[in-house]
Amino acid sequence: MTAFQNIIDLRLAVSDQVGNRAISDVFPRLVEMAEVDFNSRLRTRHQMRDETLFFEGGVSPLPPDFLELISLGIRPIKYRTDGFNITVPGLQGEVPVSYYARLSSLTSSPTVCNWLLRQYPNVYLYGVALQAAKHLKDVELAVQMSSLYAEALQLLKIDDERARYASQPIRVKGPTP
Repeated sequence: MTAFQNIIDLRLAVSDQVGNRAISDVFPRLVEMAEVDFNSRLRTRHQMRDETLFFEGGVSPLPPDFLELISLGIRPIKYRTDGFNITVPGLQGEVPVSYYARLSSLTSSPTVCNWLLRQYPNVYLYGVALQAAKHLKDVELAVQMSSLYAEALQLLKIDDERARYASQPIRVKGPTP
C-alpha cells in the first residue's frame, strides 16, 4: 500500500503540511506546477522507454511523452529535435529509440496514480507543498518545504543510482598483476 492512493489523498496531506485547507481551489494547478518541476529535474529508470520510430524524409514524430533522448539505434548520428519531431538527415524507415518519458499527470483523473506518487510519495508531498507555500506567499514555509523537497529528490536519486548500478561488475582500470 502506498502513502497516497491518488490526488485526493495528496491534497489532504499537502493541506495539512502547509496548515491551510484554502488551497483546494488551486490544488490542480499546484500539482501541475510541481510536475513541471519534476519533469525538468528527474531522469530515472522509471522514465526510460523503448520505442520504434518511423522516419520518412529524415523526420519522425516524437512520442507524446518524450522528454529527452537516451539513444537512437543508428550510428554515427546527428539529430535535432524541436519538441514535436526528431530530424536525422537522410534517414528512412524504422529505427529503435530509447528516451526518458514525461511523468503522467495526477490531474487527469481523481483516481489516477503514477510511479512517483506510488514509490516516492514524499517527493510529491514536498514538491506540491513548496508550490502551495509560494502560492500562500509564506517565505518561511517555502524555505522549509524547499529543504524537505531537495532532500526527498536526493533520496530518490540515490535510490535510482543504487538500483541501476549496484549489480554492475567493477573493473579496475590500468594494468593488473
